[in-house]
Amino acid sequence: MEYLRDHGLWSDFPYERVERDFRAFYPAGFLAGEPGERFEDGVPLR
Repeated sequence: MEYLRDHGLWSDFPYERVERDFRAFYPAGFLAGEPGERFEDGVPLR
């Protein structure tokens, strides 16, 4: 992976900006609804 743009340093995570950019880039159904499974419901390692 490479960085294509440098957006500088942030004192906190810019959630609203990231969400806006994801919604603009990815198709409408990508972020809609709940995921089909949760990590917490997975099979524990033995």
